[in-house]
Amino acid sequence: MAKTIAMKAKLALVFGIVGVANASKSGSLLETASGANPIRKVVTMMQKMSEKIEEEADEEKKLYDKFMCHCKSELADFEKGRAEFEAAVPKLQSDAETATAQIAQLSQEIEAQKADEAQAIDDMKRAEANRNKEHAKYEEEVTEIKADVEVTDEAITALGEAQKGGALLQEGAGSEQLLAHLSKKKMMRLQKVVMKSSKVGESDKQSLLSFLIGSSKASGIGEVKGMLSTQKDEMEEELQVDDTEEKKDINIFQELMSAKTAEKEAVEETL
Repeated sequence: MAKTIAMKAKLALVFGIVGVANASKSGSLLETASGANPIRKVVTMMQKMSEKIEEEADEEKKLYDKFMCHCKSELADFEKGRAEFEAAVPKLQSDAETATAQIAQLSQEIEAQKADEAQAIDDMKRAEANRNKEHAKYEEEVTEIKADVEVTDEAITALGEAQKGGALLQEGAGSEQLLAHLSKKKMMRLQKVVMKSSKVGESDKQSLLSFLIGSSKASGIGEVKGMLSTQKDEMEEELQVDDTEEKKDINIFQELMSAKTAEKEAVEETL
């Protein structure tokens, strides 16, 4: 491009000089008042123009070369980046496949952990419901036994007072005399207590029941009192056993709830 401009400048200079020379021969040009040669003046002007054109051509060439160098550098960087990208594509595809598989696995693990959390919550609810049922049953049994102990103790106390008074110690004293202060309801409970006893023999039970329902008389207040005391001791032992079992069940329940709570919290931390 620069060479073309310079060539055009030189041709213009040559044609200019030739034109001036032809003009001089034809007499169309005159010398100036100072006697300066007009041809020389034109030639000098044309030379300066040529030099300026060549300078501009050189500057344009430098700009052109600089632009081409920049383009080549950009193109090289682009080609390098494209090559690096193409080389990285297989790894990126592999990484994407690995990430997809990991996401699927994590999704399964999350679902499993949610199921574990739901199971832990369900276990806690069922354990609490069972504990409430067991405790209600315990309270019912204990209330029943305490009522049995209370009525038995009242009968023992009444028999003891009869023994101390000596007024009813005679043979043939019946329950309507010895246990007159007990209500009919309490007498019926006392009969059930006798029937439930496991430490009093069957013959003694029958004799005691006969006495309580009034179909027979007491052969000895001390004997009746002794059998009732045996039954009272049996019921109090049963109360102790029930209390021990209840405490044990409470401890088991608390340990289970603590374990399930820790399990649930551990699952929640990972979600």
